[in-house]
Amino acid sequence: MDPARPAYLIGVDGGGSGCRVAIADATGCVLAEAAGGPGNVSADPDQAAANIRAALDEAAAGAGIGADALRHAHAHLGLAGVMSEAEGEAMAARFDFARLRVTDDRPTVLAGALGGADGVVLAIGTGSFIARSRDGAARFVGGWGFVCGDQASGAWLGRGAVEAALLAVDGLREHGQVTRAVLGSVGGDPAMLAHRSLVAPPGWFAEFAPLVVREAAQGDQAGREMMERGADYICRALERLGRGSGEAVCAFGGVSPHYAPYLPEDIRDCVVRPLGRAVDGALRLAARLADG
Repeated sequence: MDPARPAYLIGVDGGGSGCRVAIADATGCVLAEAAGGPGNVSADPDQAAANIRAALDEAAAGAGIGADALRHAHAHLGLAGVMSEAEGEAMAARFDFARLRVTDDRPTVLAGALGGADGVVLAIGTGSFIARSRDGAARFVGGWGFVCGDQASGAWLGRGAVEAALLAVDGLREHGQVTRAVLGSVGGDPAMLAHRSLVAPPGWFAEFAPLVVREAAQGDQAGREMMERGADYICRALERLGRGSGEAVCAFGGVSPHYAPYLPEDIRDCVVRPLGRAVDGALRLAARLADG
């Protein structure tokens, strides 16, 4: 089979909370999808590869496609935690497709959210980055991973909630609904909370994000402080990317829409829904592989 004319396209979106695989025919019509465990390369590349493969097998079975046929596919994997071209190539070596590219998840999110058009995206889920596509060129702020970045993200909010809880234990801040609930998740044992935080992946911290969002809306001090800090980061990033007044801002990811009440009116009134998902963007980029 001519590798420039694939029978199938494969798109993969991998993040800290899970991965999603989509298989489409050569025209881009989706035949099957499947979800799996986390696909963050920096957290655990072996587990990420295993989770993606399991989801791929499930999707292939759902579409009635055998493994031999998939070897002729063109695939794009957009995975959180890919920090260099070498890391992408190392992950690509684990799979067998006619053409394959592995990148971080920023290009796939951008392609999916904007449908290939120009625009601004707030990509804020378990992790985060903010991007602007203009005249075919993309600029990014963030995407440096949980330890040194991911500001405003679900994992970042969760880390802030854990920090606030331990500060309250030390008497350096007042307890509130957020801090009490975080401590309650470990039976009120601050030592256990500290231990869990040392070994937990970003997804564990992100489990506290709904708590922060909910209680912030009710006036909890720790929750509001974190949401306001996240909103300030978003504003500074949009300014750095050169967003113009009145320019639409696509809110992508489970956390980004919750920042709307904390943003200035000029941004809040311009927030729009994404045109597609990251896995849709991965399929779009897989189709481009035929162009070399």
